[in-house]
Amino acid sequence: SSFPKRFDGREARHATAERASVMSKKKLGAPEDIFDVPGNKECADCGAAGPTWASWNLGILICEKCCGMHRGLGTHISKVKSTRMDKWDNDQFLVPVRNIGNLVSNGYYEYSVPPGSKYVAGVKSAAGDKIDNVEAKKLERWIRAKYEAKKYAQPGVDPPHVRLARGESLRDPKKATEEKPPEEKSPSKKDKEKKEKHGKGETS
Repeated sequence: SSFPKRFDGREARHATAERASVMSKKKLGAPEDIFDVPGNKECADCGAAGPTWASWNLGILICEKCCGMHRGLGTHISKVKSTRMDKWDNDQFLVPVRNIGNLVSNGYYEYSVPPGSKYVAGVKSAAGDKIDNVEAKKLERWIRAKYEAKKYAQPGVDPPHVRLARGESLRDPKKATEEKPPEEKSPSKKDKEKKEKHGKGETS
């Protein structure tokens, strides 16, 4: 009499495992809305169309060749995921990519790029194209200068992913410095003290 129960239990476990397998296959790949974030139709670093990788902690989409360069930076700077082959079932990955995007990120990391210093591919490339060693070295120097040395980053402002983690709004990164002073309002305290002193002077 106990045999059917054990059999039913095994069947239930098998069915659950099958469902989990189907669900896990469905979850592969990033949600389509991340490609609608401003700037995300092209690689953040080389401009190749249709990027298929992400540096999720930086909140940007990149192509396969730039992904290789980002891996070389180390995970303390850039953490990469495929937008097609990896699971994107965690807000840890999705929140930065949805809230930062290539346009905002480049507004910070490419803030003061001099004319002619930005990496430009020799030929208009697509995301899956290979590049030769000379181009690869140029691209690596560009990416290291941009993210590792922060050579062109906006001065006096934290990177977008740091500001996002603090709960700050990431509108136009170039306006970040203009938006901060009104928040501090330290001069207004001095103004109040001055008014109080003047007020006391009038009464005495």
